[in-house]
Order: sequence, then C-alpha cells, then structure tokens
Amino acid sequence: MNEALLFAGIFMIFFGFIAIFAYALLNAFSQSPANSTSGKASVGGVVIIGPFPIIFGNSTGSVLAAELLAIVLMVVMLVIFLLLRLGII
Repeated sequence: MNEALLFAGIFMIFFGFIAIFAYALLNAFSQSPANSTSGKASVGGVVIIGPFPIIFGNSTGSVLAAELLAIVLMVVMLVIFLLLRLGII
C-alpha cells in the first residue's frame, strides 16, 4: 500500500476527531446555555455519493456553511490526489 496515501487517510481521520473535539470544547465554554428555550437550532450537512453532493439543512446559513465545507474538503482531497499522482508526497 502506498505509504503517502495511508498517511493522508490517517491525517484526515485525525483532523476530523480534532475538529469535533474543538467544537465540543467551544460549545461547552460558550456564554449562552445549551438548553436555552429562546434560541433556534440550525442544522446542515453534506452527503457525498461519488461526485454528487447532497446538501441539506433547515436554514440558509447552515446550508451555506455545509456547501463551503464540502467545497473545501473536495479541494483538499483533489490536491492530495494530484500530489500523490505526481509523486510529490
């Protein structure tokens, strides 16, 4: 197995765990309580099946954030693929 590809996969998984942990810490130490009844919750996400992204959400802001995250992740993976293909990493 290509060691660089293995490293890239492990790095992406590790980065995902770090991002989830950082979000949990930021949410835990935020000024507003999590059980506030006056606030609204917004949810958004992306499911990528092959080259087709399926984007969902209940507000415009969450859908836009999910779109931007999907674009960033696709660009990162494209760069990693091209670097592996050219033999740079």
